[in-house]
Amino acid sequence: MNTRLRFANKGTGEYTNEFNVMKFKFTMGKQYSKSTGFIDMKTFYSEFSVEIAGDESMRMFLYECYINHELVSGEIVVDNSQNSIYDNEPDTRLFKFENATFFRLNENYDLDSHDKYCFAIGFVCEQVTVDDTGFSFLTSTVRF
Repeated sequence: MNTRLRFANKGTGEYTNEFNVMKFKFTMGKQYSKSTGFIDMKTFYSEFSVEIAGDESMRMFLYECYINHELVSGEIVVDNSQNSIYDNEPDTRLFKFENATFFRLNENYDLDSHDKYCFAIGFVCEQVTVDDTGFSFLTSTVRF
């Protein structure tokens, strides 16, 4: 399985920063109001947790986005073409996100590793498209 995280350049919309993904998790959540029984849209959220490998220039990009609270857009592409054992499984999955903001950035530096810079990032976003299905969320970093 080959998974990549790509961030779009704000000016051109082209994907200029690309990371190899070691692990990622996408979560959508909502809470129900006990008094009315309806969805409380203030708590409808999405969250990405991603572990990636990069180099020094990619490290600076991540720190700038995290420290300056920049909104970023991009996509996570999961290529399953090597591992697909069933004909009806999609070869690729595409998670596109818009107006994401980082709430977590951790760095591990390993001198013995081929990819010396390993990062764990967490971000929330306003809109997510999974394959062809779109979702809209609030971007509050409040976690439950």
